[in-house]
Order: sequence, then structure tokens, then C-alpha cells
Amino acid sequence: MSKQREAKTKKRFYLVTAILIVLVLSGGLYAYTFTTAGQTINVATSPGNVATVNQSANQPDWNSVTANLTANTTCGEVPTGDLFDITPNTAYSGDLQVGVYLANTASLVKAYKYLNMKLYLEGSREANQTPNYQLLTLQNGQVNFSLENLAGSSQSWTQTTQADFESGTLNQVDATTSPGDVILDTFADNVTDTFDDQTKIASSANVTISGGQVKLTIGSSGTETLRPNAAGDDTNIDQQYPSSGAHWDKVDEATADDFTTYVSTNSTTYQRDLYNMPSHTTPAGHIDSITAYFRFANGATAEDSDNYAIAYRGTLEDGFLKTVDIADNGQLAGAVTDSLEFDTSQGYEPSILHIAGNIYAIAYDGPGDDGWLKTVEIANNGQITNTVIDSLEFDTASGNEPDIVHVSGDIYAIAYDGPGGDGWLKTVQIASNGQIGNIIDTLEFDTSDADQPDIINVSGDIFAIAYNGPGGDGWLKTVQIASNGQISNAVIDSLEFDKRDGVRPNIINVSGDIFAIAYQGRDSDGWLKTVQIASDGQIGSIIDSLEFDTSRGSEPNIINVSGDIYAIAYRGPGSDGWLKTVQIATDGQITNTVVDSFEFDTADGFEPTIVNVSGDIYAIAYRGPGADGWLVTVQIATDGSIIKSVIDSLEFDTSDGYTPQIIFVPHNPGPVYARAAIKTYDTVYTGNAETVSNDTFVTRAYQWTTNPYTGSSWTWSEIDALQLGAELRTDDDTDEAVLTQVYLEINFSVYNSPGTITSINLLSGETVGRIDSFYYDASAIPSGTSLKVQFSQDNTNWYNSSGTLGGWDTLSQGTGSIDLSGLGWSGSNFYYHMEFTSDGNDTPVLDEISVNFSTYYTTGDLTSSAHDGGDYGDWDWQTISFTISEPSGTDIKFQLRSAATQAGLSSATWYGPTSTSDFYTTSGTPINSVHDGDRWIQYKAYFSGPGDITPTLSDITLTYAVTLQSFTVQVIGGSYCLISDNTSEWGEGWTVTPEFYAEATQR
Repeated sequence: MSKQREAKTKKRFYLVTAILIVLVLSGGLYAYTFTTAGQTINVATSPGNVATVNQSANQPDWNSVTANLTANTTCGEVPTGDLFDITPNTAYSGDLQVGVYLANTASLVKAYKYLNMKLYLEGSREANQTPNYQLLTLQNGQVNFSLENLAGSSQSWTQTTQADFESGTLNQVDATTSPGDVILDTFADNVTDTFDDQTKIASSANVTISGGQVKLTIGSSGTETLRPNAAGDDTNIDQQYPSSGAHWDKVDEATADDFTTYVSTNSTTYQRDLYNMPSHTTPAGHIDSITAYFRFANGATAEDSDNYAIAYRGTLEDGFLKTVDIADNGQLAGAVTDSLEFDTSQGYEPSILHIAGNIYAIAYDGPGDDGWLKTVEIANNGQITNTVIDSLEFDTASGNEPDIVHVSGDIYAIAYDGPGGDGWLKTVQIASNGQIGNIIDTLEFDTSDADQPDIINVSGDIFAIAYNGPGGDGWLKTVQIASNGQISNAVIDSLEFDKRDGVRPNIINVSGDIFAIAYQGRDSDGWLKTVQIASDGQIGSIIDSLEFDTSRGSEPNIINVSGDIYAIAYRGPGSDGWLKTVQIATDGQITNTVVDSFEFDTADGFEPTIVNVSGDIYAIAYRGPGADGWLVTVQIATDGSIIKSVIDSLEFDTSDGYTPQIIFVPHNPGPVYARAAIKTYDTVYTGNAETVSNDTFVTRAYQWTTNPYTGSSWTWSEIDALQLGAELRTDDDTDEAVLTQVYLEINFSVYNSPGTITSINLLSGETVGRIDSFYYDASAIPSGTSLKVQFSQDNTNWYNSSGTLGGWDTLSQGTGSIDLSGLGWSGSNFYYHMEFTSDGNDTPVLDEISVNFSTYYTTGDLTSSAHDGGDYGDWDWQTISFTISEPSGTDIKFQLRSAATQAGLSSATWYGPTSTSDFYTTSGTPINSVHDGDRWIQYKAYFSGPGDITPTLSDITLTYAVTLQSFTVQVIGGSYCLISDNTSEWGEGWTVTPEFYAEATQR
């Protein structure tokens, strides 16, 4: 039997625990229920102003507790089911407290050891806790639930702020640019001109556009030359000529005076001079480059040497080579510079010849009396390399008294007394490095006898040989030797120049085809004869003769002194050393008397050879007292008069000095180096090293296109502060680097100004939603120049970025961006006009520009955040309203989706007002009823446009009504244990069916 009691008129039901349940003054309803013998009795109450409490339809089946009762089934799970339905009043809003009580505990304890029931109320605060149920037991007898924030009313959901819209998902739409609005998003694009050509330029003036740059054109160009006018910071070059005055005035000439004035050094490390220059006079212009010019040479020549070499037969008949130092005034160094025993077995009658550079060849009568040829190296300072370079046994039978002469290039000829005592001539190749080739050709020029041959070039490939021939007479023969060393097979011509005696003849050219022969003639007297030898080798008769010594004239050696004056050194009376001068006219006529004579050694003077040292100073090497090697210097005036005293003497070998032959060791000029030097910003910079190896001056230059300190173009102030100079050095301190001229040439250009460029319409054909900015790259805007720009959409009215008509934006050097958004320009029209200005000295340089613009996406969408219709109730979704702007060609439309839970939204279907294929396009349209009853809802806005304009969503509102729902108290589980499986053992009045009492009150 069910019972219902009204909350305000009936007595409260008391639990066995004597707890009184009191309703709050605002009123409420309550109910209880119990079960007897398998059915549940519901007790209803009259309605109040809070909520209605009714017994639920699906009650737990408590009969299952005693069904099939056995010893093994006294404990089990509590049966589940619904107990009460709590329905709040439609007009009620606020919180409810629901209490559930156990009303028949006294009867239940007679059957149960324990009874624990899990009660659950969906929608209650407790349902969202852990655990999500309340435990009702025989011990506590009561549980409470809270229903919060109940409301049943008309509601709305509006989104209108940036935060509202950005809480959703934006796809190609933008809620930032215009806060509070949603528009299609943009993507950036640009049109760029890198100035590789002029395709994007409509017009220009006074500018060049090429190679990726725009510059002002050059109106004119020129040069200015600056020369030293004062000493700079460095005066380190250690010599100057003349020695008085400053260094700078030796190199400042506009026209180079070469060896007249100069600075020089023998240093093997660089020495530097720097010079100040006057300020420039050019009024304006851009400096394209500066070029430093310097003129230099090697001041050393072949004659700039004090070194002489003497080849002779020395100790133990070996071949020796020694070098000595003879000053221009005839003073001897006092000791031999260096020596080399070039043959340790035998070295008779050596003949030495300069080959090339530091290389010399010696032909001599060597081991086995064979003919030998060796090459050696003598440095500029007289040092002899310790080993022979190369050697050749040019005759393996006999090679007496050889005389070597240069033919052509690297071809040489040797005349000698060979096998059978006959006269022989051979050619050989000697390279400039001293390497000796094989014998090229051979001629037996006299088949009877040929002692002491002396060979000389006549002209071209014609050579003459004077020798002591058959019968001991004096003979002269001519031969032909080609430049490749081939010898014609026959003698061209011959002359027996003395039919009695012709010992040790020495032949010399007098002039043209006139030659003189000094020799020991009849009665061992000294004789001199002249003869004509034509360029084709034909020999004339004797022109003239002179008996220069009537007592003895052995081993004469003749040398030209000056003009028609000649000196003859020889072994004279008493075998002493004698020197005489004679006069030989160019036609071969010999003055009948000796000019002058001098006995240079009063003891011995065997086999003398004489060489000019310098001017009127001569040196004579000979075998002197004790058969030692001697060297003396004498003075012979140009008129042939001899100073009657030796200047200096040196015993160059204290053991033996047979048949010495002395030759000048020429200085072999090597490279000298010069390089331009400048000083700017207290830093010295040098150009590339240039070199020259002779005394011919050369002018070289080095160019700087930019200041090496700054890396930028030169400025006139830098030029005015610049110091100019040069650095010099040598490889060998016997060379001399000579600098005679230095000057600076400034190459400049004057730029036109102003220059302009005007673009074509850069955005023609583009879809442009907004013109954003103008980018530029100006790699140079030097002082005195400027670069500015203005913009237009019609190519007529020009604005700066602030919108000022006729205004300009000034560019800065480097990259920059000018914001154009303030102009509010859109659409496919854009021009720029740029002006370049200069004071003439330099030009601004523009490397690149680009106009940056934005284009709207043609589609986009906004999926809103999820909206919760409320905690409780039944939701009736009513209308959708919105504020939008849709310019021509644009559109915004909407769909909705809903679900009972927030999680369910992601898989929910989007609907328009009638179906999934249509859209809400009109504000105030009723919402599709498919969404009613769902607590959660979302909208999706679809945007579209042509790209150059966008629709705008400003706000959206969804309205709906909420009806409060019923809440059910449920038994969702629990456990129990009975006293026993025999009901007769239970206490009197037992029951296994609980009686529940429920009430709902305002909280």
C-alpha cells in the first residue's frame, strides 16, 4: 500500500534513530517507499513550490535476496534500480537538497548482518565527485545530494569580441586586424625589381640601370697628378744621389731624370721612403681610383765589379783559379778572395772565358797532355763554387796551348796545338748553366805545326788564328764557323806574317778590318805588325811593322788603351816585366817609335796578361820572382804615357804561377724589386712587387680602386692626408735598386644630378587586397648624396607614405621598409618615382626594390568554441542572428552542430536551417529543431571572396530556452549479508525489503 503526505500538512516520519526531518520554511515535498512480499508501495505528496518527489517506476527487486536461500547465498550484491524521480518546479531557480532516508532499520537488522547500498543521483554535485555515489547503510540511515544552479528560462549566446572569435578555430580567417570583426585572412606577396634590366622602369634620366644597380651617370671624368713636395713619415732608403738635400726632391720630377737624381739601396730587405704631397685642386668628383707610379732600375752594371779571375798552372803543375779584388784606383785587396784547384793533376796554359751570368769556361792542357774543358761558377762577390760544374776531354791525344773564343749563342771554338803538333780547331756547346755538350765539329787548320794559337772573331762567322807555325814562323789563317758550330772544311785564307820567327803571337782588332799582331820575332825581339782581314776572311798583306823591343819581346800581350794608343805587356830584357805603349792608326799605320815604356818588374816578368781595371788603371798578371804568381797595377794615360811606378802589387800564389790569364769578372746584375707604398689612417699598404735586372729604367704602377683601410671609395680628404712612396730591395747586395720618380694619379668622375626613375605599374594583373609596404636596398648613399621616393596609384598624383601630396620619403643607406598601410591603398595600381641627387663627388646606389601587398584568401572558415546550454534542463534552440558585411563578390554563411556532451560535438553533423546541405544566410532564421534537447552547440561561418576584398562578421547570437528535467535517485550497487539461511532463526518482525523516505528542499 502506497502513502503520500503533503510537506506542509502532514506529520514528519521519524526514523527508528529518532531523528526528526524538518522541511525548510520555503516549502518542499517528500515521499517514502517500502516493499512487502514482492511489491513496492509508493507514497505520494501534494505538489509544493520547490519540486515534486515521486516513486520511480523501475524499483529494485528485493525478492531476489530470499529467493533460493541456501547456506551459500546468505551474502550477495544489492539489487539495483530506481527509487525516486525529483522534478524541480518549472519556475524554480537555484539549488535543491535531496535527502534519502532508511525508514525500517529495526526490521532490517533482524534479517541482515549488514546492508550497504550505493545511491546515485545523476546531475548532482556528488555525481561529479569520487566516488560518484552516497553509501546508505543500516548504521547511517540517511544520505544527502545537492542539485545546483537549476534554472529554466530563455537564454542567448553571443560572440562579438576578438577573444570570443579567437577562442574558436580560425582557418584562413583573421580576427586580429580589425578587433571585434572576423575577415578573410591575407597572404603576403610582392613584386620586385633587381634592376638586372629596365623592364620595370617606365622612364629614367641621368641614371644607369644595369648589373643589378641604379646609379647616377657620369657627366665628366678626369685625372689629377700629385708629386712629392716634402718628406713623409719614413726616410729609410739608405742612399740618395746627389747626397745633399732631402730624398723627396730626388723623385719629384715631372720628367724622369733617371740617374741624374735618385734614391737607392743595396739592402736585401725592403727599405721604404714615404713622401708628403700637396692637397688636391680638383673642385669635385668621385674618386674612381688612385694609381701610384714608380720608376726604377738596377743601378749595378757588369762594370760595377772589382773582381778579377786568374787561371794559371800552379803548385804541382795543377790547374788553379783565383779571384782578386782590384779597386778602380788600382789598389789591391791584399789577399786572394777565393781559390779553386780546378784540376788536381795537370793544368797547363789555361784559357778562361766568361760564358754567361756567373759561369766561366777554362780550356787547358790537362792530364795526359790531352785537351780539357771545364766550367766553373764565380759569384758577383768573387766567391768560387767549390766544385767544377762540368768537364769535357775535347782531345784525348793532345791539347796544348788551347785558346777558347765565343762563336754564337752557346757555341764556342777552341784552337790548339793538337796531335802531331798540328793546328786544330774544335767547336763545342756550353749552356748558360755551365753544362757542356759533345764536340760539334773539328778542323785541322795546319797539318804541320801550330804552336801557341790565338783565335779572334773577324766578322760574323769568320775567325782568324795567329800562331807559331811551320819553321817557327808567324802564320795567320782564317776559317768559317757557323752559328751552330759547323766548321767549313777548308781554311779560307792564310798569311805567313813573319818568315823567320813568330812565337806566341797575340792578335787584336784595331779598327774595322785592321788587326795588329804582337809577337816574339827574330832574335827574340818584340815585334808588332798590322794586317787587313776582310769580313769574308781574305787576308791582305802586311800593312806596317814595328820592332817595339830590340833586345827581347817574349810572350807579348796587347791591349787597347784609348783611341789609337795600345799597351803591350811582355817579358823583356833580363826576362824582366816590361810595359810599352805604341800608336796604331785606324788604317794600320804604326808610329815608328814607342810612346812610352815601363819596367814593372825588375826581376822576372814571364807570360804577362794585361786588363783594364777602370779608366787609366790596368792590372798585369804574370809569373814573377821565384816563379810565383804576381799581380801589379799600373797607370797608363790616354796618350800612352805610363806612370813610372807600380800602384799596388799582390803575390797571388807563393809557389807557382805559370801562364796566368787574368779576366774581368763582370757583375752579373740580378733582379731588384720595387713596390708602391701609401700611408692612410696611419697604416702603410704596399702594391705588388715589380722587378728589373738591368740599368734600363722602367715605370710601373699599382692601383687602389678603394681605400684599403676603409674598403670604401676614396674621399678627397683622404687624398689630402695620403703619403706616397715606394719600397726597394735587392737579392744580392752587389746590386742596387734605384728609384728616380714617384707620383700619384687620381682618376675621378663627376656625377650628373639629379637623376630620376619612374616605374611602370608594378601591380598590373595582380590581385591586391592591401598595399602594405615598399622595401628597398640602397648599398650606398654617401655623404653629399640623397635618395628619396614618392608613390602613386594613377601615375599623376604623387604622395609620400604619410599621404602628403607632393611629399617624399627619404631613404637611408642599407635595407629599409616604408610602411604604406596608412595610405589605405588596395587594387592593382602602384607606381613609384625616385630621385637621386649628388654634389658630384659620388652617387647613391640602389640595388633592389619591392612593393609588398596582401591578397585575401578566397575562402576561409571559423569554427566557434563549444557553447554549454547549462547543467540541467531540456534545451530548445530557437534563432540564429548575426551582423555581417558582404561587399560585392563576397559571402558569409553558417551551419550549426550540437551534441549532448562536449566530446560528442567533434563527430556531430553540421546542419543548415533544414538540412546538412543548406546554410543560414539571413539573420534571425529559426534554428533547425534537430538540435533541440542537445546541451552543447557550435556554429561554423564560411567566408568567400574574390581575393581583393573580404566579407566581415561582426557578431553572432544564438537564442534558446531551457526547461528543467527530472532527476532520478538510483541504487547502483552495494552488498549485504543475512543472519542465516534459515528465516526461522531471524528475529520476529524481520524483513529484507528496505523502506525509503525522500524529500527535496531549497538549499
